[in-house]
Amino acid sequence: MNFPFVEVVGGLLAAIAAYYSIRAKIEAGQANDAVNHTDKDKPRLYDLALSNYEGVARIKERQKSIEKTVDKLEENQSATLCKISEHDKTLKRHSKILDTLKKKEE
Repeated sequence: MNFPFVEVVGGLLAAIAAYYSIRAKIEAGQANDAVNHTDKDKPRLYDLALSNYEGVARIKERQKSIEKTVDKLEENQSATLCKISEHDKTLKRHSKILDTLKKKEE
């Protein structure tokens, strides 16, 4: 007497399993399409990731170049600042000498 009930439950479970199986197949197909872009003239996800990686690598290389340039500029700036400081001292000495000479003439 329990056989019809077991068959109904078994059929119901089989239907649920079939539903989820079909749904999983559709989702897997959509995921595959998203990754591989089987449509014409559309890049694959791998190609997009590779392109982004190459772009980031180029940016990092440029950043290193800019950092080297900034370091050189800072060194040149320090050297120029020292020279300007020396010139300032020399000008102040010359100014004192000129002031002394002007006072002697007067």
